[in-house]
Amino acid sequence: MFKVKNLAIFFLVLINFGLVHAIRPFMVLTPQKTGTWLLFKCIEQLCDYKFQNLAYLAYPENDVDPLVESPEEFYEHFLGICDNEHFGFAHFERKDFEQIKWAIKKSPHMKMIILIRDPRDVAISSLHYHIMEKHLLQGRDFPPDVENKVKNMNREDQLEFVITHVLNRNHALDNLMMYCRGFVPLSVRFENLVGPDGGGFRSQQKKEIRRVARYIDVELTEDKLDQIAFGLFGGKSVDSKKGTFRKGKIGQWKEYFTPRHKEIFKERYGKMLIELGYEVDNNW
Repeated sequence: MFKVKNLAIFFLVLINFGLVHAIRPFMVLTPQKTGTWLLFKCIEQLCDYKFQNLAYLAYPENDVDPLVESPEEFYEHFLGICDNEHFGFAHFERKDFEQIKWAIKKSPHMKMIILIRDPRDVAISSLHYHIMEKHLLQGRDFPPDVENKVKNMNREDQLEFVITHVLNRNHALDNLMMYCRGFVPLSVRFENLVGPDGGGFRSQQKKEIRRVARYIDVELTEDKLDQIAFGLFGGKSVDSKKGTFRKGKIGQWKEYFTPRHKEIFKERYGKMLIELGYEVDNNW
């Protein structure tokens, strides 16, 4: 009997020769708080695919023993997840990301979508979610005494903590840049996808939706494009849930950053902002 891996490869061969018409398996990689739910909603409306979180293969939600023990076993589960109804998904922050990188390298036919957002706005979204909404990493990365200390800080100090300790935890932004500098078949910008309700432009939003549709081999009519664009922002999304999507506004960092925050951010992430195209230099 074929293993999952062999079946998946066989299916890809059929697609390549035109013997089967289907969406090629793909996965989505994002840093946390970049608007992942917005991209999920876009994909769901394009092809009705649901996401499967790869993280739970190695770190199950109930903290029991990992479901997989080796990169080889992870790879077989990885291919099994990316079927004709689901796409794989992972955050760059996950501690098991090394296994995920291994699986990607072993699967050259797997399409991949990276979501990018201004890291300064990611910091503000992280501030609200992890601290102000009291989800401070849920005990995963910091001991209780640190969490209690942060909760008692004033807002400016909390934001500084997010910039210095949360934003790049487990090398999340480093992993993002590794893919941006290397082989990234499709990078989607939050600022383009969010549309006018989030401070963007409808024309850019439609262009970004078209790029996603073309990349995952989905035919898109103008009527369907309009329907997705006008219904993408806010409200209920994947499986009738809101996820962790809060406001989704472009440039919110300007309302929070003090000169001190700007100084720290430029020191740590100034080059990254320029590489990602959000600034031309450090004079902001």
